[in-house]
Amino acid sequence: MKSVLITGALGFCAGHLVRRLRTDYDVRIFGIDIADEALPELHLDAYLSVDICDRERLEYAIKFWEPDTIFHLAGVIGDDLYQVYRINFSGSINLFEAVRRCIPNASVLIIGSSAEYGFAAPGDFPLTEEQPCRPFNAYGISKHAVVLAGQNYVQKEGLKIVAARPFNIIGPGIPPTLVVGAIIKRIKDSLNRKDKKLVIKMGNLNTERDFINVNDAMDAYIKIAQGDFWGEVFNICSGKPYSIRKVVEVIAGFSGMPVEIEHDPALVRIPDIDISFGSYAKAHRAFGFEPVVDIERSLFETWRQYMERA
Repeated sequence: MKSVLITGALGFCAGHLVRRLRTDYDVRIFGIDIADEALPELHLDAYLSVDICDRERLEYAIKFWEPDTIFHLAGVIGDDLYQVYRINFSGSINLFEAVRRCIPNASVLIIGSSAEYGFAAPGDFPLTEEQPCRPFNAYGISKHAVVLAGQNYVQKEGLKIVAARPFNIIGPGIPPTLVVGAIIKRIKDSLNRKDKKLVIKMGNLNTERDFINVNDAMDAYIKIAQGDFWGEVFNICSGKPYSIRKVVEVIAGFSGMPVEIEHDPALVRIPDIDISFGSYAKAHRAFGFEPVVDIERSLFETWRQYMERA
């Protein structure tokens, strides 16, 4: 890698990716995102405000910088179906087309999601890349569509596109729109109110997810982008289920507050998945991926940074 473009450059994962690249590689790093300016502490070599759905502006940035590697991290979650499909899918197609026209030899890493798998039978775990995807929400559907489209561009246009399929990434800087960030924010707010006891209301008390540290995930992203895996998909995960109840208890333990977890039927999401965890065996065979940071340490680092910033 000599020059790198990161889409969604102001997001949670992008900041960690930039720091990893700065530490381990001599590379120029360009970023695009929707905001007018990038924060100086991100240490990008150049930044442009670009809506990924603006084809002309996106192609201008790619022509101007001609990166040899692209980390496509731009994307959204939420309940606005139009925005989810517009940004996640249409924006990605714009990127593929710009690469095809301007820099067809560039390496492109796209980011899928464990949400692509959707519902799985008990005997399907741990989830592997060979298992069928049955996404049921807009985020999972849009991400799976991008992965399939990327594979089609590899087959039909000869582009160098590869996909990471991360499970639940956690670490310092996680936004409150994600479950761990939301839990930390609620505990901090409770501390600020000087509550004597922390009460956390949850929909499904037994939900279990696969959590992976953000630095482990970014290391995997870099190795995938440097390899020769065009058209492939790699799970990036810990390989272990971890309950959301336990996440709450561990973070509450950092705060020193007693915690009471209550079931709230109004918070039950329908449909929802009770348990999801993956296998990283394919990534391990291909480029030696192995998670290093366990979830308790990840949660502590996330909590500590959140409180220091507060």
